Amino acid sequence: MVVFLKPEWVTHGGASIYSVDVHPLGDRFATGGGDNKVRLWNLAPVRSLKDEKDESVPKNLAVLEFHFGPVNCVRWSSDGRYLASGSDDTMIAIWERQGQMAIRFAPGFGEGGTELWRNVLTLRGAHTGDVADLCWSPDNTKLVSCSIDNQVIVWDVSNRKGTVLAKLLGHTSVVKGVTWDPVGKYIASQSDDKTVKIWRTEDWKLQQTIDAPYKKTTSGAFFSRLSWSPDGSFITTTNGWNPNPTAPVLSRGTWSVFVDFLGHKKAIVCSRCNPVIFKEDKPYCCAAIGSQDTAVSIWLTSKARPILVLRDLFKQSVQDISWSSEGYSFLCCSTDGTVAYIEFEPKEIGSKIEESEKKKFFSELYGDMHPIFSQPQHMATMVENVQQLSFETLQQQQ
Repeated sequence: MVVFLKPEWVTHGGASIYSVDVHPLGDRFATGGGDNKVRLWNLAPVRSLKDEKDESVPKNLAVLEFHFGPVNCVRWSSDGRYLASGSDDTMIAIWERQGQMAIRFAPGFGEGGTELWRNVLTLRGAHTGDVADLCWSPDNTKLVSCSIDNQVIVWDVSNRKGTVLAKLLGHTSVVKGVTWDPVGKYIASQSDDKTVKIWRTEDWKLQQTIDAPYKKTTSGAFFSRLSWSPDGSFITTTNGWNPNPTAPVLSRGTWSVFVDFLGHKKAIVCSRCNPVIFKEDKPYCCAAIGSQDTAVSIWLTSKARPILVLRDLFKQSVQDISWSSEGYSFLCCSTDGTVAYIEFEPKEIGSKIEESEKKKFFSELYGDMHPIFSQPQHMATMVENVQQLSFETLQQQQ
């Protein structure tokens, strides 16, 4: 049975909620909204009616005030230590928890929350327009951002100085989505110029431009949030057309469309791949797709049709999606200022791949250079097994 909840107390005071991200530990989540604030929430009272009714259980953990424009994106580092937020004010803030509040306010511990957070780094001066999307590198030493200024910028955040490592120039219109390859070799970006571009992290040069699936796109969506699969074998992109709205899925290496996620009535705004790899006879992945038609669909690469379509979730467009690290629940948010929580039983998505199987699987695809075997400060050059990647893609289509 699928559990569907909409906590009314998760709000930005009636303003739009543009972004949501679940902490890697799965105990909290962050939202960014049109009130120029980042808000941190306890996930326990979302999941449990008992906790929701218990006034000793905090709901609002913190309100982070720094930006002077709407907050378009919030993203946790994979170790959960830092939170990055990007805004219309052209700046990116990096937040770190400092401790607990000395005084609590009831009920729900008030507007200020229960935790102290500090902006430990501000990235500014490189973007000249609204920051639309963010993504951390696999080792958390870098951050990539994109903006309506047509730029994709890579920042070094390892020493808390926020140095610009590279400006990835080539898009001719607003860039609305970025995602970092979990293997660490590429960055992908999607723009209103009707292209997806693949950039190499080895030298920050352009690897490939993909335009065919997006040529007939006419949408003016806020975002085009694309997402890399946890095994690195494909990218779920957004805002495609074939001959209706689609989420084209690009195969690693060839960068061609190996499947289209179809069925939505309006443009696809965001996609988010489940961080878990699942298995039946062979490994497969899961992705959630959000659209301007207010619906979210859930897909498995082992099946030709979505396993679930949630229609009329919101009154306005879906803007962002985030899975929990355990892989069986996710949050999504909307321009209408609300958040929805969806939880699956394990049998509805499948069994997780074991850690030993995962390492063997990654070793076959990438050798021992995948970050699962180490977390280097600087990603080494790696040789990929392109034939094996192509084989896996064909297997997932069958």
